[in-house]
Amino acid sequence: MRHLLFVFAALAVLLMGCSSVTKKPQPVEHKQAPAAKLVSFTYRHWGTMAEPNHDYELRLADDSTTAVLMSRGMASPVRDTITVPRAVLDSVAAIAMRHNMQDYEKDYQPPFDVMDGWMWSLSLTYDNRDYISSRGTNARPHDNGIAEITAFLDSLLVK
Repeated sequence: MRHLLFVFAALAVLLMGCSSVTKKPQPVEHKQAPAAKLVSFTYRHWGTMAEPNHDYELRLADDSTTAVLMSRGMASPVRDTITVPRAVLDSVAAIAMRHNMQDYEKDYQPPFDVMDGWMWSLSLTYDNRDYISSRGTNARPHDNGIAEITAFLDSLLVK
């Protein structure tokens, strides 16, 4: 009988803890995005091969009116270094802001050990010395901000 009473008491506690009222989702508070002008963007993605899979570097040129875009890697559609308008850096900054890249974790790791796999790193530097930096091994952010930026840069490279 005591055992049955204990089961009913435990069940009552469980039922009282459950509620049909769901909590409202709380708005996500984002870190403040840098307000300065982007002066460089670097993204690298590599695995166990000798050469990076993707390697992009976009930086403000010495004349401050253009930027230099370099692309290398086995999976890059074009291996090239080209001069692009300064507005390309502004477009990359807008994509980064739209995807709240300032909220990316510093380091992404899978919840389990991986003996072989891939790694990536991302860096955005602004003219006031603010920066966004993130990296990962076999794990990445759940949004597609990096893919959107690399697709945009590829569209400039592919002739």
